[in-house]
Amino acid sequence: MSSDMPEPVLKDQAARETINRALDQNTMVLAGAGAGKTHALIERMVNGVRTGHVEVDRMAAITFTRKAAGEMRGRFFLRLRELAQDVSGAQADRVRRALEQIDACFIGTIHSFCGQLLRERPVEAGLPPDFAEMEDREEAVMRRQAWDRFIQQCFFQEDPRLAELEGLGLRPEDLYMFFQRRCQFSDVPLKETLAQRPDLSEAVAHTVAFIEGAEACFPDPLPGKPDRVMDVVIRARHFLRNRTVQTDGDRIYLLNLLAGRQTVTLKAWAPNQAFARNLRDNRLPDFQAQVLSPVLTRWRQYVYRHVVGFVDDAVRAYRETRIAAGRLTFQDLLEGATRLLATHPEVRRHFQDRYRCPFVDEFQDTDPIQAEMLLYLTGTDLEEPDWRNLTPRPGSLFLVGDEKQSIYRFRRADVETFRLVSDRIADTGGKVVELNTSFRSLGHLCDWINNAFPPLFGAHQKDYQAEFCPLFRFRPDGVDACGVRKISIDRVHRHSREGIVSQDAERIADFIAAAVAGLTEFNGQGKGAVLEEYASPGDFMILTRTTGYLSLYARALEERGLPFDIIGGGRLGEAAELQALMDMLEAIYMPDNPLPLLGY
Repeated sequence: MSSDMPEPVLKDQAARETINRALDQNTMVLAGAGAGKTHALIERMVNGVRTGHVEVDRMAAITFTRKAAGEMRGRFFLRLRELAQDVSGAQADRVRRALEQIDACFIGTIHSFCGQLLRERPVEAGLPPDFAEMEDREEAVMRRQAWDRFIQQCFFQEDPRLAELEGLGLRPEDLYMFFQRRCQFSDVPLKETLAQRPDLSEAVAHTVAFIEGAEACFPDPLPGKPDRVMDVVIRARHFLRNRTVQTDGDRIYLLNLLAGRQTVTLKAWAPNQAFARNLRDNRLPDFQAQVLSPVLTRWRQYVYRHVVGFVDDAVRAYRETRIAAGRLTFQDLLEGATRLLATHPEVRRHFQDRYRCPFVDEFQDTDPIQAEMLLYLTGTDLEEPDWRNLTPRPGSLFLVGDEKQSIYRFRRADVETFRLVSDRIADTGGKVVELNTSFRSLGHLCDWINNAFPPLFGAHQKDYQAEFCPLFRFRPDGVDACGVRKISIDRVHRHSREGIVSQDAERIADFIAAAVAGLTEFNGQGKGAVLEEYASPGDFMILTRTTGYLSLYARALEERGLPFDIIGGGRLGEAAELQALMDMLEAIYMPDNPLPLLGY
């Protein structure tokens, strides 16, 4: 587009102007894919500096990866430097000071921000001043050691709960996954349950009858390799013959044998394939749904009330070990910073003055404890202990996100938290604005998305699913004739998946290399060009359904000298070269430990 042509008027232009100008109002920006949400956040920061609304050292820009934080810092600096050439007078002085003091502006991840708060006030937080954060690998080792130490102490002290667990058919090791998950969400109070001990005898009788009925239809002789159901029935029969079912632990073991996903292979049951088909389609699913599932659910509810206290004691012991050693997990940082702000009004006042304007990117991936911390950091009532009752100071909070793009629901980042904070901002006179112009997607793709996704989003309850908002195409002429193209490959012997992926990786890498060299039909400078005259490797993204074969794509790109980032790794993480590098780094990281050096 030539410089003398007017800029196109965007359908969400009013929202963008609100972001830039309404600096005295709290704002939540709902930004669709490719709508420029990070650009909007940076423009808000720059305008805050330019107008004198906030000084650069009173800002905190929070995102969710170190890479994103680095990119944000670079873009903020470049935008300030660009603005310094266009303003004069007091505005120029403010921008110049901001450039000189830009290192005083916090731009980083939520965990590094929490770590900074705790380092400034370790005494009030109850932490040793020299504490350090643990990476995932170190934390996994320390967590395992803490669990083993806790169980060992229980044995030494003859803790009666160990005998109780045995009576429930549980070993301490069976609870390790529960312990691991509990450590990850230790801030969540667990609900008590009054579930009564269920009677397992009827379910066991039905299970024995099911085993006998299935075994009676086994082919004689059995095939060389029985299918999954045959294998389970054989194991159950051996258990019944060699060990009488006397305890509830025995009964639960028997029921659990048949409770998992079972596979019926028809040819393994020849000549009784009709029975096998009925077993697969009717008898087994009905048996699991009507007999096993209800009684096992009641049993787990009953067991829960007996194990939750035991596991929580282990979690507390592990936390005490971490604090004493000065080694904190990422969850410790979140919980510690939130507890510090919640319980110390004078500390809350200090940090509210220190960070006048938090800016948060990717807010849809924020879980409740992070939202809690942000409202403590901006709330007007320094004494209010409940974060849900806090009113953010005007112009103190700027959040950007898209509830449709939340990818951390497993970490409790869900639409409920997102909407709670959005409603809180709106209820206190703030603005909730939407950015729906897509600068990333071609017009035809926007049209397809707008037609395909509304029914999918509408099929779920709004309490648990974001509402769909249409995307507006940016390109004024709608020039996107390239549409979708297919790269075909030759026939692969026996449809080998690895062979198919290898060919696919080679074809894709060849195309990207040609585009970077400017040799494809998509390269050019004219109106219809999709790529620049010489494409950049960053113009391309390869998506796969699974991560198992990403290493093949990585190798194909590497052979052509094309730089890339890889997310997900799968088998890439098992590569001998990468393992050797990790062993070397571990030896360097722990110079006083001879074992990693010896292993390397």
